[in-house]
This record gives sequence, structure tokens and C-alpha cells, in this order.
Amino acid sequence: MDPTLAPEDIAPGAAADQLRQQAWHTADSHTWAGIPLQPWSRQRESLFVRLIEHDETTTGLDSLPLLTARLAEKGSTVTIETLLSPMLFIEQAALVLYLAAHQPNQWDHLRGRPAAFLRAANEWSEKHIPAGDEWPAIHLAVLLRTQHHAVIPMRPASRAGGPSGN
Repeated sequence: MDPTLAPEDIAPGAAADQLRQQAWHTADSHTWAGIPLQPWSRQRESLFVRLIEHDETTTGLDSLPLLTARLAEKGSTVTIETLLSPMLFIEQAALVLYLAAHQPNQWDHLRGRPAAFLRAANEWSEKHIPAGDEWPAIHLAVLLRTQHHAVIPMRPASRAGGPSGN
């Protein structure tokens, strides 16, 4: 971020993008199996959400952090990895990694064809997520999306009284 600019001079979207880029480069999470990953973006998130709406067979990747937190709250010695099968989450995690591993121009031709898009992501995951590496792939996918959501800017409170945004 440019230190010469006052915070009010930076548009919220630009500030969020700078924070996302900074977090991306400080976290050691920008590769998978030697493949460079792009920072998770609003475009990737939007496409991910639309694609998983078409795939009713997968379990929500969003439920994993909640389940992990509940186990921690209860002081459980059981880990999520021993409690659940990674097969519940790997398809959505593979889609996240597929989107992050490719530039938009590499998957734009699939946008209007959700089944073909999901098939391409599954084929990619067969080659790039070896058996036994499902949980690391799942955790990385959750991390990418969590980091993205953490830097979405809040808009000022609306006139109706409550805050707007997330």
C-alpha cells in the first residue's frame, strides 16, 4: 500500500486488493504441487459459487471451518481428518485449486457449460491431487477462500442504521 496516501484516499476495492496481494505474498500458500496459484479473487469466488450450485452431489467446503471450530470448542482430541472422509470435500477443493491454478483466459470457454467446467476441474484434479493428498488440498482451498473473505471491505453503515457488507 502506498504510505503517502491517506486511508480515505484509497478506494475500498483497491485497498482490499492490495491487502489480498500482500497477504498472498506473505503466506506460503501460493503453489500446489509446484503449480503457481493465483490469488483468490471476486471473479473466481463468483464462478466457484455458481458452479457448485449446479453440482448437488458435493458437500459444502464452507462447512469445514465450522465443523473444525466446533470440535475445538468441545476440546475434542479427534481431528476433522479422522472424523470425516476427504471425499466429502475434495471435489469442491479441487475446483478451487483448478480455478486458482489457471488464468481466466484458460477457462473462459467453459463458463457457459457448468458440466464441462466441473469435468475439466475433476480431470485436472485426477492428475494434480495424488491419493493421500486430499486433506492438504482441502485445507489449502479453505485457506484461499478464507483469506479472500477476510479482506473484503466493509461499506459504511447504511442510512437504515445497520452496517452493510460482510
